[in-house]
Amino acid sequence: MYRKVKALEQVRLLRIQLVHLKNMFKTCRLAKNILEFYDSVPGHLTEDLHLFSLNDLTDIKKGDLGPRLKELVRLGTLHVDKCMLCQAKGFICEFCQSDEVIFPFELSKCRRCEECKACYHKGCFCSDHCPKCERLRARRDQMAKQSLESYNSEPEEEETIQERKMDRAE
Repeated sequence: MYRKVKALEQVRLLRIQLVHLKNMFKTCRLAKNILEFYDSVPGHLTEDLHLFSLNDLTDIKKGDLGPRLKELVRLGTLHVDKCMLCQAKGFICEFCQSDEVIFPFELSKCRRCEECKACYHKGCFCSDHCPKCERLRARRDQMAKQSLESYNSEPEEEETIQERKMDRAE
């Protein structure tokens, strides 16, 4: 349905941005004022991507909902640009190592790994391998290997302790 109705697709993209922004603002102590703006629209618009009320659909058709959501995205983006706490929640692209901080709500710039949710530049994340997922996988494999090695070495230690006890008894 999103492909057939352009206005609906535009609202869907704005709502994706709003969800990401609102999640950031929930953990920013300086974003109380902006959260009040976000709470001025029905909660499902900023929390549940695919839920629409009949009023929402009517407002989309009339062209009213898109501009309201676009304004919320603009206000949210302004806050993130100026807020040091929100800037600290951004990502650095691990592929190109650019100093540019990117955010999940920047849909035109950013692509997110579905598994670990890390962000990368759209142009950089061409393949299906994610550096963070690979690091996490390697760490899990190493931990499993260490755990297996320590498990396998325990019986040997028990045998050595038993031998020592027998030597002491003699």
